Order: sequence, then C-alpha cells, then structure tokens
Amino acid sequence: TGRNRIICRYYPQRNERKGYEPVIEEPSEDSGYCLSLVEADGERTFITVQGAECHFKKEWFDRIDMSRYENIYIAGYQVCGNSGKIIADWLQNVPDIDKKKIFFAPGPMITEIEPETMEKLMALSPVLHINEAEAGNYTGQEHVEDAVKDIFAKSQNTVFVTLGGDGTMFYDGDEIQKWHRSRRKS
Repeated sequence: TGRNRIICRYYPQRNERKGYEPVIEEPSEDSGYCLSLVEADGERTFITVQGAECHFKKEWFDRIDMSRYENIYIAGYQVCGNSGKIIADWLQNVPDIDKKKIFFAPGPMITEIEPETMEKLMALSPVLHINEAEAGNYTGQEHVEDAVKDIFAKSQNTVFVTLGGDGTMFYDGDEIQKWHRSRRKS
C-alpha cells in the first residue's frame, strides 16, 4: 500500500479488521487506483491512476513466501517498464513455478509491455484474459478467432477474450468456444 489517498487508508483498515497484514508497504508514494465504468452493452472502460504498485522493487519480493500460494495474478499495468523486468525475472526464479497457476490480464497495456518481458511471461504459460480490441491490437489480426489462436501459440494455455455484450470467447488449443451473456430480469 502507498500513502495519502482515501484508498490508502480504507484497504489497510479493512484488511486489518479481517486479520490480513500487509506484505508490502511503500510510504514514499501514493497508491494508485482503477475506476471501472461498465456500459449498457457490457463493454468496460477503465480510468487508471498509477501509483506505488507500478514501481516495483526487487527487495519487495524477498518478503513473500511463495510456498503459501498456488495462484499468481499478473496485471498489465504492473509489468510495464522496469517493474515488468523485475516481476518477470522474479517469477522465473520462484521455486516450483511450473506447479502454480498463473493468470495474466494485460488489459490495454498489452502493447506497451516490453517484448522481452512479454516473452518471459508467456513462457510461464499463463491463462490469459483480454478483450477483443486488445487481442487485435496485440496480434495485428483482424478476426478475433485468429488473434486468440496466435496468443495461445505464445502462452500454450487457455485464452479468454471478452466480447462486450456478446459474452466471452475462449480457446484451449482444441476448439474455440463462446459463452453468451445471459440477461437477468430484475
């Protein structure tokens, strides 16, 4: 957690009440935040303000006992620039990394992540989640079906692509499938 903003006070207080202790505190920087706006058709727009969580330091990872964790979540904003290099290098040295499930949601930053960092992350075979526009921007493919296959070829794991109001497409290397969003009546 960083300092100052309301969010920097809210989450530590809430987590403390639930018995969680912070693993990393960075009092020299503000915490960032992401505001998510969901349109009527299901498409999401994010407004992001980056903070301490986008300026990773190698020594932060010395405090993490990875034997306690089975799953690892990676967000795109955190793996841009030098932070991405630090995170990717650390992940490659986590004991038994091949036994952990890695989830990677690069979001709109997918085209901003350094190619070397992206190669290292994809080599870890993460389950990937992006939207249709991000898939096209990353691969240069016009059709999402082609994009999802290209991404799978790099990650060798399931790729989920959200399609706004049309649901979600996923590819596991065998066949492309679509889940359609069901609308609830209130």
